[in-house]
Amino acid sequence: MAAMILAASCGNNDKDSVTPHPAPSTNATDVIDNGDGTFTVPFTVKVSNGKSLTKKMEYTEGENGKINIEFVVGTNDDAKLRVSGNGVTGELGLKSELDDMTMTQTYFFSGNLTLSDGVTVADLDKGIDLYYEYGTELTESTSSNESLLDLVQKCKHLYKGTAKSNVETITLTDQNTYLDISMSPCCDHTIIVNNKEFTVEKAKGGRLWIAVPSGKAVESASLGINQSADKVKPSEYHKVVRQFFTIANGDKVYFSPGNLQYSPGQNIWQFAPNQYDKLTTNSNSYTSSNNGFIDLFGWGNWLIVENVTTYQLNISDRPMEYSWPSGSQSAIGAEWFTLSNNDWSYILNRTDPSNNSAKLYKSATINGTTGLILLPDGYNTTGINWSDWSTLESSGAVFLPAAGSRLQKQVNGVGSYGNYWTSTSFGNSNAYRWYFDGAGSVTLNDNTQMRHLGFSVRLVRAVK
Repeated sequence: MAAMILAASCGNNDKDSVTPHPAPSTNATDVIDNGDGTFTVPFTVKVSNGKSLTKKMEYTEGENGKINIEFVVGTNDDAKLRVSGNGVTGELGLKSELDDMTMTQTYFFSGNLTLSDGVTVADLDKGIDLYYEYGTELTESTSSNESLLDLVQKCKHLYKGTAKSNVETITLTDQNTYLDISMSPCCDHTIIVNNKEFTVEKAKGGRLWIAVPSGKAVESASLGINQSADKVKPSEYHKVVRQFFTIANGDKVYFSPGNLQYSPGQNIWQFAPNQYDKLTTNSNSYTSSNNGFIDLFGWGNWLIVENVTTYQLNISDRPMEYSWPSGSQSAIGAEWFTLSNNDWSYILNRTDPSNNSAKLYKSATINGTTGLILLPDGYNTTGINWSDWSTLESSGAVFLPAAGSRLQKQVNGVGSYGNYWTSTSFGNSNAYRWYFDGAGSVTLNDNTQMRHLGFSVRLVRAVK
């Protein structure tokens, strides 16, 4: 679990500081005797780097994806920094001053503290414990399927800090805990966190961010989390990654929701709506006027060069016309990439950690389509029902349909065998692909084919 502290930040740091300035004990005219054993004394908390303050925190994207927190001047009177301690209470409101020389604004919290139980201004000068609170407590878990930034902008936050009254700096820390959840984008997933149901959506790439209120446990059987409240620290940021596939270099990836598809007539790229979808194409499919979709490509013919939007479908029978341009990316998006031959070998040679003789793949027929099921890392195959696709898919399983192959405009073997391109070239005219037949026999090693042949493409993206 990685932790990122979201404190009351006023710049590019995760935490920033504000400087309290208690009224000097020598200025007796600032102290008001209330006649009931209590005294009122002015107290100011300034922002040390000149950033602004507001009733709520405003968040901006920072370096390395961090969230920076800034105070921005507001107009509501409820923007209060609440101060307490033994014999000390008070609220500080937002104020600002204009420097006539530099024409810059200085922002600060300022107001009065009430001293009781024998506490004096001299005690403030010497240093006593003060407790600071700002904002409104989150009462139930809140989510966003857009980004962490979107979540922290819209959910409630209670910030707390403790410091001596005479110290140079204080830090306010967000009391929420954050979960950054990544799951396979194969389908929608229903998860329950702290007895509240959330949906991790396929359409949102299998991402979800959840804010958990202060002092709450984090419990989720569906995510395999059971963290007691005393173990959950304020402002901690936890990445929760489920249902991934490890590739040859040790990186973790998620597969795309379906095979890659392209419409020549519409110039539209998409992933197949379902994992088991394959296209029965004819000779008219590979023409520029076709508004339907195709799913068998010559090697590298699903790539574009960055910042170049022009795409030309190639069905030439000359293998040397197919290449992997330097700086190219998949036409459907830079985050999606093609696995190498070594990556596919690594994935297909994985085994069940509880049974090293059990491979994590098997041939199957799903919704009338023959293909190959791949199970994510760490899957226990004991008692598995390979025909229960709904359960397997919701657990992150990948299905690769047997979409056949194509030679120019002639398509063959749809439903009988599957050919999937890798990113690995072989000479100037060939590249590696891997192959499976309807019986589930997989061919990997030394399996090169001429680049002009049309095969299936299944892309992946890195787990982040």
